[in-house]
Amino acid sequence: MKLYKRGIFSLVKSIFVALFAPVALFFVLSIFTDNALIMYSICAAALLWLLYTGIFNENIKFEISEDGILNYYVRNNLKNTFELKKCTIGYKCKSTNGDADNISLQIITKDIEEFIDCTPLGMTKFYKMYAEIEQYTNKQDKKIKLKTKGEE
Repeated sequence: MKLYKRGIFSLVKSIFVALFAPVALFFVLSIFTDNALIMYSICAAALLWLLYTGIFNENIKFEISEDGILNYYVRNNLKNTFELKKCTIGYKCKSTNGDADNISLQIITKDIEEFIDCTPLGMTKFYKMYAEIEQYTNKQDKKIKLKTKGEE
C-alpha cells in the first residue's frame, strides 16, 4: 500500500501565510479606520481562519492499495474511494515560475467527474502518485497543463 500525504513545506507555508497576512491586513485597515478594536478583531478573525484552513482543510492523504483502490482522506476522514480499474484520470496543473499554484487530479467514473485539489502534496509527490495511479487506470488521451502568461 502506498501512502501520499501533505508535505511539510506546504504546512510551513500555510502557517507562515497565516501569521503574516493579518499583519499586512492590519496596515491596510489602518488606512480606513482608527478604531483599534475593529482592526484587532478583523485581524484576529483572519488569523484564526487562515490557521484553520491552512492546517486542517489542507490536510489530505491518498492511499493506493495493491489491488487498485484509491482512498482519499480529508482531515483523516475518508472522503471517497475509487476503484481505479474503472476510472479514467487526468490532471490540471497551474504553475507560475516553476511552482505549482494549483494541482487538481481529475477522476472520471461512469457516474461522476471529480476534481480533487492536490496542491498540498506538492508537485514531486503529486507526480509520483499520478504515475502510480496510471498503472491501474484507463489512461486519458490528453493531459491538460495550464500555463501562465510568458511561459512557452
